[in-house]
Amino acid sequence: MRDWRHWFKRDALIPASILVLAGFALVWLAQKLMPLLRDPDLIWLLYTFLTSIAVYLLFALISIRHILSTYTLERFDPGHPESVKRLSKMSRFNFPASSTLEGPFGPYLQKAFEIRGFQEEANHPVIGHALLQTKPSKLPWILPDRHERIFIVERHPLNVFIVDFTIRDTLRYLADQVHTPSDHNLLIFITHEPQLLEAASAAAGVVNFLGKTEEGTLGTLFLDCQNSRLYFPIDQTLISFGQRHHLSRMRKHILDVIAPTQHKKEAS
Repeated sequence: MRDWRHWFKRDALIPASILVLAGFALVWLAQKLMPLLRDPDLIWLLYTFLTSIAVYLLFALISIRHILSTYTLERFDPGHPESVKRLSKMSRFNFPASSTLEGPFGPYLQKAFEIRGFQEEANHPVIGHALLQTKPSKLPWILPDRHERIFIVERHPLNVFIVDFTIRDTLRYLADQVHTPSDHNLLIFITHEPQLLEAASAAAGVVNFLGKTEEGTLGTLFLDCQNSRLYFPIDQTLISFGQRHHLSRMRKHILDVIAPTQHKKEAS
């Protein structure tokens, strides 16, 4: 059960209080202005008041989004059983599955990316298979070629320490690629851990990752094959819209790869 302090957060209560007080002030102002608005010479008051309402509505939208994010963007503690249990029950990470993904899934995923134009750049003992896709520039005399990298790590067991270490090592690897810097980077963890809570505890490292550090940006996903869950970072506010769209597109592509793989294993 959550502690009462979870619901009484300063970051949520302060903007909520300001929003309510501003609303009461706007209602009080409307009551005072109503008699004056009958005078044609004071029509400018009407426009000023309508502008105030528009500003208040914008402020209300921003405040409500902030309040909701305060409660939904939870940082999960992999060492706290209740926190891990909440993470394991979040339905947003579930994907429809007719059966579990038995056996290595990394080769299937790597082949699917190679069909899309990726080539293996390296096979690293820590960051797994590094795939690189190069898109030639349409204006080579002005703009350089564009690059995209994907890392596939399939390992058992996986825990949050391994996940955090792998993320840091991947960022260091990317920083070394000065001749072919990539616009989009994605690190995919794959586990076949049968215990839901053990997998969720390791996935907390991905869910908590903000996607951006001083060393660069990196999208992360965590595929739990046995429990049909695909974890991704909840808080994506630090990365650009283009990077968020890329991460969403990669999630969809992985789910598209999973579906025929399940049907193939069922048929066999």
